[in-house]
Amino acid sequence: MPIKSNGSEAAAVRRQTYSFVDLDDCLFNSKRKLSEKGGVTSDHQPASVDRTGEHHSFRSPAQMDVLAALQAIGKVIVVTGRSMSALQRVTTTLNAEYSIGSFGGFILDEQCRFIEDWSARTEAEASKYKEHLDVLVDDLKRVATAGHYDLKVQVIWDIGQPLYICVRHNSYDTVELADFARRFKWMLPRNWHLYLNDNNLGFLPPYLGKDKAVSWLWEHKLRDVGLTLGMGDSLSDLKFIGLCDFAIFPTSHSQNFSKIQEYHQ
Repeated sequence: MPIKSNGSEAAAVRRQTYSFVDLDDCLFNSKRKLSEKGGVTSDHQPASVDRTGEHHSFRSPAQMDVLAALQAIGKVIVVTGRSMSALQRVTTTLNAEYSIGSFGGFILDEQCRFIEDWSARTEAEASKYKEHLDVLVDDLKRVATAGHYDLKVQVIWDIGQPLYICVRHNSYDTVELADFARRFKWMLPRNWHLYLNDNNLGFLPPYLGKDKAVSWLWEHKLRDVGLTLGMGDSLSDLKFIGLCDFAIFPTSHSQNFSKIQEYHQ
C-alpha cells in the first residue's frame, strides 16, 4: 500500500511525519569505508561495534544532524538488512518507533519487542521456502567452485528462521562478486529478488522484502500518517523508498546517488 500523504484531508487531524531510514551507509559508515575518504577523524562518533565489541562503524557530524532533524519533525522507523544481533550492536540512540530488520524478516516495536503477527507470518513463509533455499545454496556453491570463484555461500538464519541466501567474496573482490551475479542471476527462481551492494549478494524469496514489511506496518500499526520520507543508499532500498512521498539519498557510498550521477554524465 503506497504511503502517500493526502493534503485534501481535514487540517483538524494532526498528521504524523514518518521517516523510514536505512542504517549502514546512511546514518553511519564502517571504518573500512571511511578509510577510503580520509578515515575516522575526531569529528566522528562511534555508531556500532563488531562481534568482538570493537568499534566498527562511525557517524559524521552531517549524519548526526540528519538523524536529529528527522527525529525533530516526526517519528523514525528503521528499515535495515541487519540481523537481530547486528541491530543490537548499533550503539547510536535511534529512538525508533519501529525497527524492521533482516530485510523485512522481523519488526520490533519501540521497546524492542517483536511484533508477533509479523513474526508468525515470517515463520510460516520461511518454512515453505526452506527446501528451496537449501537446493539453491548447493547449486550456487557448485557453480562458484566450477567457475573458480572464491565465495562464501550460505543460508542466513535469523530469529530462528532460514530467511535468504547471502554470497560474499572471501577476499572482498567486489568486481568478481558482481561478475558472478551477472553470470548466474538466471539461477534466481521465479518471483525471487536479487540484490547486490558492495560485498553482499542476496537471493531473497518472494515473501521477504523491506517494502513488504513497511507496507504491512503502514496498514496495521501506523496512524494519522502525514508526510513520509524514505532514506536509503542501496538500489534494493528503492522499493520501500518508492512508497514514501520523498526520497533521501546519501552522496557518499551510495548506489542510488552513483546511478543518478552516471545518468547525467
